[in-house]
Amino acid sequence: MMRRHETAALPAEDTDAGSGKTRRRRMFPGAIVAVAGLLTACVANPGPPPIETGQEAESSAADVARGDNPSASEAGAGQSRPGESDAEEREHRRNPAEKSQVGVGIDPIHFGLNPHLKANQQAVVDDIAALVLPSAFVNGEITELLDSAEEVPVREHHTRSDEHQAESESSGGTSTQQVDPADQPVVQKVRYEISPQAQWSDGTPITGEDFIYLWQQMTSTPGVVGAAGYFAISNITTTAGGKIVDVEFSQRVNDWRELFHYLLPAHLMNAPFSAAREIPASAGRYHIDGVDWARGKVTLHRNDRFWGADPARIDVLELTEIRNPAQGLNLMRSGQIAFADLTPGETTFLSYSALPGTQVFRLNTPRQLQVELLSQSPIFRDHDVRAEFARALDIPSLAVQATGRRTDLRVPGHSDDAAKTVGSDGAAVRDGTTGPGEVAEQHVSLLRQQTSNRRPLRIAADPADTVANAAASVLVDRMVAAGVAAEVVADDFVSISEELAPDGAVDAVISWNDTSTTSLNIADELLCRAPATNTAHADWLPQCAPEVENAWADVLSGAVEIDRASQLASALESDHILHIPVLDERRIRILGSGMVGPEPELDDWPAGLKLAPYWDLAGPADPTGSADKRAAAPLTAEPDIPEP
Repeated sequence: MMRRHETAALPAEDTDAGSGKTRRRRMFPGAIVAVAGLLTACVANPGPPPIETGQEAESSAADVARGDNPSASEAGAGQSRPGESDAEEREHRRNPAEKSQVGVGIDPIHFGLNPHLKANQQAVVDDIAALVLPSAFVNGEITELLDSAEEVPVREHHTRSDEHQAESESSGGTSTQQVDPADQPVVQKVRYEISPQAQWSDGTPITGEDFIYLWQQMTSTPGVVGAAGYFAISNITTTAGGKIVDVEFSQRVNDWRELFHYLLPAHLMNAPFSAAREIPASAGRYHIDGVDWARGKVTLHRNDRFWGADPARIDVLELTEIRNPAQGLNLMRSGQIAFADLTPGETTFLSYSALPGTQVFRLNTPRQLQVELLSQSPIFRDHDVRAEFARALDIPSLAVQATGRRTDLRVPGHSDDAAKTVGSDGAAVRDGTTGPGEVAEQHVSLLRQQTSNRRPLRIAADPADTVANAAASVLVDRMVAAGVAAEVVADDFVSISEELAPDGAVDAVISWNDTSTTSLNIADELLCRAPATNTAHADWLPQCAPEVENAWADVLSGAVEIDRASQLASALESDHILHIPVLDERRIRILGSGMVGPEPELDDWPAGLKLAPYWDLAGPADPTGSADKRAAAPLTAEPDIPEP
């Protein structure tokens, strides 16, 4: 399934196909200039961020790892803008009574806001990250974070050990890198030039330290998504006060523009990467002003330190978790929320469509709930046992019971009406040998032999994810009814990925996965622990079949075309039965009154909450916002995903 690409138009870029260089133009399109007067009142004026000089201007991954590089937090945390007096700082802040505000309904957040963790794979987490975190590129387009990005020539036979020796001889110092072994050849080098004005919301400059931090955490933390591209990196060095970042690769990455998405503030990430529940500083058009986990509130304020040319127009976004259908309807009906992006219930589409002046839009995403069978477990290490388990499952019935709905439910590999055929007792009758939803004992004979009360089949799910947890409970109930000893392991996903799964303490994990067809995503599926690659140190990665142990690198390099790569990943799943799809994510967006978006019709929006910087309040002459398109930002969108 292809991902729905969502992006706002960015300043134009120049691309040299021969050099792989992307550079931001200094001039902006005339359309933006035309509305400059309108934006003058809200354009941020952060001033130049502090820049390190002298010997402190150079650092490397080794410096960050040893803690030798002075902390950027000391340089910028808590500072006002350079040259700005206290009076000017107070004047710069708007009177709260004059701030524009829009309420937004969202799904309950399972665990936290770090978008790189598999535990946090939710649409709302991705949307918030897009509003508050900087990325080098978005959908292949360079962002305001960078002045330029380009591939630069690599010296023939150049290796990291060569540079290590040269540095040691010239300065008497040492230089280490993350790869093992140290003499990995450098086959590709990319240079990023960070905008001098780019800074976090606390005033600290964005530097190569943030690039290094993300790389190190992505290759050392279990349970991350999109790690494959980072495993191809052998070293990162910075110069010019951290504003020039050189990234060296030991495996070529053809789609390198997909890397360094959603950078995190390295100077404030004191907790382990996997334990970071909140984002301590922002660098997008909004910053997170507060998170009330108990009340289900996330407050985003317009980031006045944003250095880009098109800052957010609405001052405050109040995100409210919609925990039951009646709550969402009442908030929309009373005008307390003007927009919502929700996982549907049985009657969500019907109920919101009945509200006067409300637009409702269905869409599909590439997220998919899957049962991952762990080949390192003592039960599922046997292919035949995995195959038996997969054959025993009634997927439409499982999807219905896990979600509690038959409408707006897509079951992978089945027709759109498959969920509607599930009987009123909660299961589809597939043959005459068993009752609805039952599993015949002869169909799970191997599982019965492999399990016992002392070592039951253990299916893990994070209890914060109600759908995944419900699916785990249904599976266990079916297995127990068929005579298989089984139990649910309800634990947070961090513990599951860091401890339980690597140790073989659980046999299957139910979670959401991104199934979009990109080279980095497919390489992630094929990534494995193989002695011949630079991933040998990552003990938390699963083993894989010998015939595909290097396929991830071939996909990254572009040696294997995307269609062939997709076929390879599908064949791996078919042959080895490692993932069982349960349901595809479907979402519903609702636009009420009080605000206007990029287009009058919600169906024409290329994205949802990600477009909040381009929203505006509805004018008095158009309280519903159905025709007001004041100062609408120019937007570009990739082809939409197929709609039902």
